[in-house]
Order: sequence, then C-alpha cells, then structure tokens
Amino acid sequence: MRKNSTPLLASFLMFILFSCSSDDLANDEMGIETADLAVKLNRSSSPCGENLLAMVSNSKLSIDCLSDLGGQTVNMPKGVDLDFNGGSLANGTLNFNGGTIDGRILSKGLKITGDVQLSNNTVQFEPSQWGIVQGWTSFNKAKANKDAVMEAIAQIQSLGGNTMEIGELDAYFYVGNEHYNPNWYSAEEGIAIPSNFKLKMNNNTHLRVYPNDSPVYALIGLRGVKNAEVEGGHLHGDRDDHDYSQGGTTHEWGSLIEIEGSQNSTVRNVSMSMASGDGMRIHSLMFTFQPGYTPTKNIVIDNCIFDKNRRNNLTITDGKNLIVENSTFKNAGVDTNKSEGTLPKMAIDVEALRKRINGKIVYYEKVNGVIIRNNKEYGSKQSGFLGSVQK
Repeated sequence: MRKNSTPLLASFLMFILFSCSSDDLANDEMGIETADLAVKLNRSSSPCGENLLAMVSNSKLSIDCLSDLGGQTVNMPKGVDLDFNGGSLANGTLNFNGGTIDGRILSKGLKITGDVQLSNNTVQFEPSQWGIVQGWTSFNKAKANKDAVMEAIAQIQSLGGNTMEIGELDAYFYVGNEHYNPNWYSAEEGIAIPSNFKLKMNNNTHLRVYPNDSPVYALIGLRGVKNAEVEGGHLHGDRDDHDYSQGGTTHEWGSLIEIEGSQNSTVRNVSMSMASGDGMRIHSLMFTFQPGYTPTKNIVIDNCIFDKNRRNNLTITDGKNLIVENSTFKNAGVDTNKSEGTLPKMAIDVEALRKRINGKIVYYEKVNGVIIRNNKEYGSKQSGFLGSVQK
C-alpha cells in the first residue's frame, strides 16, 4: 500500500532533495555522517540546500549532494531517472512511478518502493552507505553487519539487479545460532545468496566470522537455490576464538561456505581459512528417502584456496555432477597454537551416509558424478583425499 505525503510536504522534500548548496543546511542536521561518507566514498560532503532543480515527469536527475529525508515518503513524478553523481540520500522512502535508480544511491536508510528498476544490473556495495562497521567490533554490530548485507542483496534483487560487487572491506559478521533455535538452517542464516544472483568480491574483500558458540554455522550459504555464484574474496573462520563448550558436541560443522540442495551454481576464486569445521560443506536437502529430498547438483568449485580449516577443507556428503578443479588445499585439520584439528582432517572428504536396517541397506545420502582435477594439496593432517561410506 502506498503511503502518500501531503502535497505541501512532498513539494518541500522535492525542493531540498535535488539541489545542492552547502550554505543552507549544516552537516549536523543531515542525520548521516557526511564527512565520513566523503572520505570513504569520495562523495560530496555538501548537504542539499534549497536551490530548486526542477523535477518533472520523464526527467533525469543527478544526485550530487547529501540529504536526510526525515523519515518521509517522496512520491516521484512519472518516469524519473535518478543518476549518481557523488551524492547520498538517507532516512526516508522514494516511491517511484516508473523510471530507474542508480544502485550507488541505495543505502541502509533509504527505502525504494513503486515501479522502478536499477539502471545497471550490477551494483557496487559501499560499506559506509549500509552502516557496515569494519575491523573488530561488538556482537550487536557484527549482527547488524550481516543484516545490512542481506538487506542490500534483497533490495538489489527486488529492483531487478543480479550482481553485488564488494570491493575493499574487512569486517566481522555474526552468523551463529544466537537462541539455539532447533528450526535453524545455517545456510539460510549466514550471508544467504539467492537464486539467479552473484556475489562478486576481490582480493581486498575480507569477510570474517564473529566468534560464536554455535556447533553449526555458515558464513555464506546457498540453500535450495539455482544459478547462484560466489566469486573472489577471503573468508575467515573463528576456529581459534570459537567457544566449543556449548551443547557437548564437537563443533565440527562451522563452514565458510555451505551448499545445500542447490543447483547449477559456482564458487570461484574464493579463499577459505580457519573455519571451526569445514572450509566448504556440500550436501543435499533432506535424506534420499524423504519426500523433500532435493539433491545438490551441477556445482563447480574452481580456483579456490582452502587453508587450515579445523576439520576438512572440503566435505561432500550428498550430490551429483560436482566438479572441483584448479584449487589449492593446504593444512587441513592441522593443530594451531589455540585449537586442535578434529577428525577426519582431510583436504577433500567425500562421504555418504548409509545404514543397514533389518538386513537392507538404506541410503541416507548419495554422491554421484564427482570430478576432481588439476588441484594441489599439501600439509593435510591425515590425508589429501578420502572417499568413504559411513554405515
């Protein structure tokens, strides 16, 4: 349902929104840290003033100043295109009637409603725009960091985008099971990648697991999705700072990437180190004999680096048509100065669960069509490769 402002209020907001004069509004009235934005993003530090730039139907407007919308809804004229030119908008809603918006304008405090599409399907994620706190931080801020990334992904996809690019970033994300909810799925509760979407990072991107006490977690998850991609970046686990006391378990299921019941997806050029469990865990939704069984299939793991993950570097328990290639597997399951490895301590562990019940073999999990080629392995505590059937 559309929330309309009064004509007078809308006119006033239009008046201040698309004009730029540093003399009219003081920075401390903007409601956002303008100096911080300007330094980190090379954006304008000038607040939007009251020099009116006409906003009419089917026009193109350049955002080159900072504005706090005061929590109000601005109803845009028909067919307006908003271009990015170093400015930022915050704390309000833009309700479109056709038109486009540059993804660099998006921010945590700005809601976009109505009929609108992104001007480019690829959006650069800018940490300050989304309230990301970098470096060591508090539990609450690490939770907020994860929520902000998920909000950005959801907004980009809702506006027709299919790729989010993260550049220079070094931040912690809480992805544990805070309230020990039994109906909690780790691949959905971390940074969850949706279908038909790509998360692209570069060599300056560092995503870190905020230390937690969850036996199971996933920093990045693909659960029940299709055509998802994760590319680039460095993922860091919490194995040396993890609290292993909760639940009386081995805490060996904390992963940096978990792929569960997903199809036609790719992980490429990603570095995964120091997980409390596996660097990457691949399995399917449900067991083979259950009605909701959804196998993981047609997955490519290419040119990745796995290092010092506490259990295995890569575990595959259920799936078909999986390719693992051109990747480096180092130091799986080794002890560190602060944490011991846990079995089976393999570079690549392919294991499917089956049980003999009343004299018959029941296949809980199946692995078919795995291709492992052109990889390098060294330093694993137990072995480079294990193919086993649990029973």
